[in-house]
Amino acid sequence: VGGMGNMRSGIWAIMVEQRYFAAVAVALLLLETFLCLFIVSKVPYTEIDWEAYMSEVAGPFKYGDFNYENLEGATGPLVYPAGFVYLYGILYYVTGEGVDIPTAQYIFVGLYISFLAIVAYIMKRTRMFPPWMLFLLSLSRRCHSLFMLRLFNDCWAMFALYLSVALFCNRRWLSGSFVFSLAVSVKMNILLFAPGLLLLLVHEYGVFGCVLPLSICAGVQIFLAIPFLQVNWLGYLKRSFNIGRVFMYKWSVNFQFLSEETFVSKELAVGLLVLTVGLLCLLCVKKWSLHLRKFQWISRDTTPVLHPAYIVAVLFSSNFAGIVCARSLHYQFYSWYFHQIPFLTLLWPSGTLFSLGRIVLLGAVEVVWNVYPPNATPKMP
Repeated sequence: VGGMGNMRSGIWAIMVEQRYFAAVAVALLLLETFLCLFIVSKVPYTEIDWEAYMSEVAGPFKYGDFNYENLEGATGPLVYPAGFVYLYGILYYVTGEGVDIPTAQYIFVGLYISFLAIVAYIMKRTRMFPPWMLFLLSLSRRCHSLFMLRLFNDCWAMFALYLSVALFCNRRWLSGSFVFSLAVSVKMNILLFAPGLLLLLVHEYGVFGCVLPLSICAGVQIFLAIPFLQVNWLGYLKRSFNIGRVFMYKWSVNFQFLSEETFVSKELAVGLLVLTVGLLCLLCVKKWSLHLRKFQWISRDTTPVLHPAYIVAVLFSSNFAGIVCARSLHYQFYSWYFHQIPFLTLLWPSGTLFSLGRIVLLGAVEVVWNVYPPNATPKMP
């Protein structure tokens, strides 16, 4: 009986104590490596956007055409910033002009494992995330598919974003701003984190001091875009940062209960924008200011230092506000926030009921994102 009791105590300690976090994370990454390799070898690849990506980057890399208004693929015109072109240009060459799909998939296996490792590191830095919750980061069927079977650029953008968050957690604000801007250059959704990041930079540098990291962010965008700006600067800006773009209604996971006419209306777009601004203001006043008092560190020289838990809470909740108010969420957009949900639920009150609520919430969100095609009455395929 004593032996069983000690075993239970040991297992419980591994599940909840921070000293075992690294060991649990390594075990998870090993399991995920085998799972990802199995998926690539056994589950058929599904063509969605890869061929379009390859057609888009072939313009500058194969034909020397740097006019953004001429770059397009089977799914339409190129609508991503310049960083996407360089990144998928490299993949274009590595995969033999996009033909060698298995090689691309194995590259994405490495990306996925690195992605999870960085997220786990961020969670460890918060010192709020119990080891057992790491496994919640791996339970999404949809996220595995987005990486290994779909090869979406969202995966790269979020990888760079999490790398920047890890740097911010270590007070590497300038290098973090550089990497954050690289993430934006792959896909514009990263700007959903920008309101929270601006608040953190003001905390760290002051209103005028944060001009330096913001200049780094702007400089990265300009530098990467130079070849395209020189040819057609207006075309580049209109295509790569088109904030008024309307996504196709039939592929949107959310707002399926609305008619298509209402979905694409300007009234809905303006209403959601106002709601987003209002929600961010509410977070700033009611949550971020309170969390600052709760999580702020005092260093040895009595200089206030932002706790990693506060940094992560602000950035993740800023992004989540944008997700909640987004007009259109396509399947690949799930990667924008799935790995943040477990941490955000830790900001709830404690208790058994709330612990169960975390699991129920994650399960419900996963069910909705696995409905195909999108509809207003979700059920598993």
